[in-house]
Amino acid sequence: MLMNIDDIKNGLNIIELARREGLDLIKQSDKLYKAKCCFHTETNASLAFYLHTNTYKCFGCGAGGDVINFYAKRHNLSNSQAVKELAGGLTRPKFKKVLSHHKKGSDNKPPSGIKPESGKDQARRIFGALKDFCGELDPVVLSYLKGRGLTEKTIKKFGIFSIKDYKRTREFLISQFPKVDLKKLGLLSAKNKFLFIKNKIMIPVTESGGIVILRGRYFDNGETEPVNQFHSKYVSTPGIAGRFFNEDILKAAAAGEKIFLCEGEFDTMLLIQRGLKAIGLLGVNNYNSDMIQRLKNFQLVTILDNDNAGDMATKKICDLFYNFSGKAAISEIGLKKAGVKDVTEYYQRGKHEQKKG
Repeated sequence: MLMNIDDIKNGLNIIELARREGLDLIKQSDKLYKAKCCFHTETNASLAFYLHTNTYKCFGCGAGGDVINFYAKRHNLSNSQAVKELAGGLTRPKFKKVLSHHKKGSDNKPPSGIKPESGKDQARRIFGALKDFCGELDPVVLSYLKGRGLTEKTIKKFGIFSIKDYKRTREFLISQFPKVDLKKLGLLSAKNKFLFIKNKIMIPVTESGGIVILRGRYFDNGETEPVNQFHSKYVSTPGIAGRFFNEDILKAAAAGEKIFLCEGEFDTMLLIQRGLKAIGLLGVNNYNSDMIQRLKNFQLVTILDNDNAGDMATKKICDLFYNFSGKAAISEIGLKKAGVKDVTEYYQRGKHEQKKG
């Protein structure tokens, strides 16, 4: 059994791993093998595997790295997750090629001989591929996020990315995945229209480290607010009902710890950035009794927006929390005292006052 990173890099043959992953390798020499790339659609074999360095490089899409990087990208894992699986002896079932069971851009479902993957696995795979395709944040989007008080470290931590060209993005998705899968995940409408045309700031909602939902914040030609009633500030792929943003933090929190409940992703990120344990409602009314019951073992601090909707939701949530836990939640009143709308404005006001002073 391979026990550490160096053991994996030096002891796991990348050629053997590629074959196990279902790639058809063509031997070029004793040190070089090639295959059609498994990370993008192509007709030529531009994916090279180098036996003497135990590395790979695709000259079509630019993917490359060592044996750990290859396995992580192949299964949409972080490098640390890949290390754990590889150290455990490659227990993951053999990977099936994305395009092996359907025609390009078709609505065909996989044949009955192929076991369908779970909805969450499908979301992780397709949303992960979309994030990889989009790459680095648009500089204008990055500037906007920094203006909201987020650091580059926080932006990277939460995996925020942006749609630079929705037409090219749509073409990429259709070339890589069946339309029926893209519609199931909400990326395409029934008429094959791409979901995130105007809402180009992509905020991943994750579970156990994988993306299971995508939220798009309105951002179009530098405009950050919808220009008419036909566009929404946020659009989401299905599945936000009954789910907190940053919900994974609850798994690591100890009983009795303070958990801050915010309204929205950006406020949640700001509190996390300041060292607090925070989760967020994906919409002020997007909560139910089951969600609040999951918080009963913690010390709940509510810090929703300072408006009528936020006040009403705070009262209902506090009542539910008391019914489940027998404890009173703490309603943070700092926003009202400061006369600001939300956490973001609170910290922006604080920075302005510091500069002014």
